[in-house]
Parts: sequence; structure tokens; C-alpha cells
Amino acid sequence: MSQALTWKPSDNTTLTFLSHYQKDDTKPSQRLPAEGTLRSNANGKIPTNRFTGEPNVDQYSREEFAVGYALEHRVNDAITLRQNTRYYNNEVDDRSIYTTALLADQSTISRALYESFGKVHGFNLDNQAQFKFSTAMLDHTLLSGLDFQHVGSNSLQTYGAAPNLDIFNPVYGSTVASAPVFKNEDVTQNQIGLYLQDQVKFGEHWRATLGERYDRVDSMTKNKLTGLSTTQDDHALTGRVGLVYADDNGLAPYFSYAQSFLPALCTDAGGKALKPETGEQYEFGVKFQPKNQNSFITLAYFDLTRTDFLTPDPITYTNVQRGEANSRGAELEGVASLDNGLNLTANYTYLNTNVTKSSFAAEV
Repeated sequence: MSQALTWKPSDNTTLTFLSHYQKDDTKPSQRLPAEGTLRSNANGKIPTNRFTGEPNVDQYSREEFAVGYALEHRVNDAITLRQNTRYYNNEVDDRSIYTTALLADQSTISRALYESFGKVHGFNLDNQAQFKFSTAMLDHTLLSGLDFQHVGSNSLQTYGAAPNLDIFNPVYGSTVASAPVFKNEDVTQNQIGLYLQDQVKFGEHWRATLGERYDRVDSMTKNKLTGLSTTQDDHALTGRVGLVYADDNGLAPYFSYAQSFLPALCTDAGGKALKPETGEQYEFGVKFQPKNQNSFITLAYFDLTRTDFLTPDPITYTNVQRGEANSRGAELEGVASLDNGLNLTANYTYLNTNVTKSSFAAEV
């Protein structure tokens, strides 16, 4: 459930209050063996709706809410000020009994119990100042800003053995022993960012965007099992650039390049602080929108490289930091707004993803 309320005390000032609440109560995902689903099994085919957990144990519950506001004040035709804030709180309880192996009889599965109880809250504050002005033959829209983000989280995770189950003739209700805690940590992270972006119009058809951002992050992780605390300071300077040619016939070829910086809000299995994820993306394409039409077609090619990204280990459920991955592909999208009020959208994506560098020798 989301709500928005806008108040305009004057023609130049707008204040919008925002809120969001959501609660989910479901079951975790299931794992079925390859023998009996993708491959043959001497006992037959395993039903795709077979439940491999325990009805009285498995659960996935999530509750989240957020409140904030967006304030904008137009000082004059050249200067606009904005402030955006948001406070949020999320809680997740995840208890799952899942398949770890299919035994030699190809009917009995071994299982494990994994539990994850997490809480995260945060506060974001973004202050912006926008300036419109001209220099020589150039028209500028300059955006400067300072933002702050505070995040606090707690994560408690357990892992242990669970009773076996005959996947063809399941009998539920077995006693499941409590699993030992292997992770219990608190994380506090503060991030400050400074950014500057200039959108430049030159000539009749050319538009260029130049942007730069500096981030500084300090994090503290407390391991509640050992009592040890780990601190980490990270910083990065990233940028983006874009260029588009908007022709009178509706064609708009473009090119963009962007860098990214994402601090990690966790540690590895040994309690060591993880490096921030970095990335860079190239994209070029063309958009066609006929004059006086709400319909358009876009064709784009992109190449994205991520370094030090995180993935969950399927065995231990701890975070693993990979080396480098590359995703490249093409997207084709068409949107049509018809006179009778019907809107149509069609898209096609081709994606090719590879791990190009890895901390795991088997993947290189």
C-alpha cells in the first residue's frame, strides 16, 4: 500500500508526502533433484509441485514501511531548490528446509535447515540546487547536490541438518532440531555523496550530459558471536557522460558511459569486510518518435562490467565476492498509445553474461 499527498502553499513551492507499507507471508522456494525432473529416475517423475520442506517449519515473512517527502521551491526562472528525505524499516524472517542431495535409492532426499532473520533501517537525505543559464552558444542546466545515507542492519543466520524425506511418498511432521547460529552481526554504515551534473544544449539538435560524483563511506561491523568489531572506510570518484542528436524527423541516436560505486553492507564467512562493488557501462542506440505522437521505438546495445560483486554461496548461504562479470546485449522496445485509450508495449532483450575474472579457479 502506497500513499502520496501533495501540498502547494504557493505557485513556486510544492511539498509531497510519501508513504509505503507492505507485508508478505509466503513459503520459501523449493529444490527438486535433477533425477526425476530434468533427468530420468528409476522411481518415475517427481511432481513439480512436490513440497520438500516441513509445513510447520518453512515460512517466509517480510514487513516493510517507508515515509518521506519531496520538497521543491522555484526561486526564479533560473534557480530551483529541492530536498528529498526517506526513512524506511524492513524485517525478514526466512526459515527453509531444503534438499541437499538425492540418495542412492533415488527416492530419499537429505535435507538441511537454514534460517535467516534480518532487520534493516535507514535514512536518506538529498539536497539539490538547479541552475539554468547560457554561455556563448551553450544552454546549461546545472545540477549540484549533497546527499547523506545512514543504514543500520542486524543479521542472524543458522544452519543445520534436517531429517530425510521420501520425495515420492513424503510423510511430514518429523521433529526438526534447532540449528546452530553461524552468523550474528550488526552493521552501521554512513555515506556522504557530492555530485555535479551539467546538461548542455548546443546547436539545434545536440544535447550532452556531463556528471561527476564523489562518495565517502564509513562502515562498522560487530560480530556478536566473537565480540569483535571491524571498521572500513571507502571512497570513490565516478562519472558519467552522454550525447544525443535529436533530429526534426523524430530520430534520436545517442551514446552514454557511466561508472558506479556500491558499498557492501556485510562481511564474508570469516568476518572480513568486503570491498565495494564497482562497475562501468557503455550504451548506444537510437530512439524514434514521430512528431505529435505518444508512440516510440527504441533500439539499444549495452556492455556492462561489474567488479567485486556479491553472490550467495549455495552451500553456506554466506556472501561470496566474485572477481569480474560482463553482461552485454541488445534491447528492442516499442510503445504505442492509441486514440481509444489503449496502450501497447512490446520488448525483446538478448543478454550474454560471463564471469571474466573470478576468485574461484574453476570459473576462470
